[in-house]
Amino acid sequence: MKLSLNSNSKYLRAPSIRQFSNRMNNLDDCVNLTIGQPDFPMPDVVKKAYIDAINNDKTSYSHNKGLLETREAISQYFKNRYHFSYDPEEIIVTNGASEAIDTTLRSIIEPGDEIIIPGPIYAGYIPLIEVLGGKPIYIDTTATQFKITPDALESHISPKTKAVLLNYPTNPTGVVLKRNEVLNIVNVLKNIRYLLLAMRFMLKIHLVVNMYPSLNLKTFVIN
Repeated sequence: MKLSLNSNSKYLRAPSIRQFSNRMNNLDDCVNLTIGQPDFPMPDVVKKAYIDAINNDKTSYSHNKGLLETREAISQYFKNRYHFSYDPEEIIVTNGASEAIDTTLRSIIEPGDEIIIPGPIYAGYIPLIEVLGGKPIYIDTTATQFKITPDALESHISPKTKAVLLNYPTNPTGVVLKRNEVLNIVNVLKNIRYLLLAMRFMLKIHLVVNMYPSLNLKTFVIN
């Protein structure tokens, strides 16, 4: 009997950034800038926390959302840093942003749904949307200083639009929207069922879309 895979598996492939990085590793005269790998070691306080957890036998399964004290700390962090509140019950701890993105998209995408993606953007989003049966709708922002505009966003919305994925500071350009630029797209975003806000952990963000009450309840923040 011939073995076969799920038909959507054809969309699965190694991320282009990983393919390029692997090629660079085989060249002696190149500096590999493809992956955001810190050039400093893990902080001592984090090392100690790991060691203490092992020594105190804290190695069993935790709550499926993550330890309550961790979620409480995250809640407090968002309140202090961004001035808006999430209840610990609204927070899920994942193994990095990739798992969070995967889990979020799996929870909302139905076959045929369209996900709007302003680009250039991190290459890992598109294959996942495709393998779930969704359709990535790419918006080229190169002519507008790599920033999404209300007109561009509105022109790509259709009855099949399920979500808009915003990644700020943008990977790979590093662009951040100013307050007036966020205000300009808020009214358009109100008509979208879901908003995915992927915020890179390397930089502080003092302005995020879900500070606006009309969007808060349908926004997934991945940080």
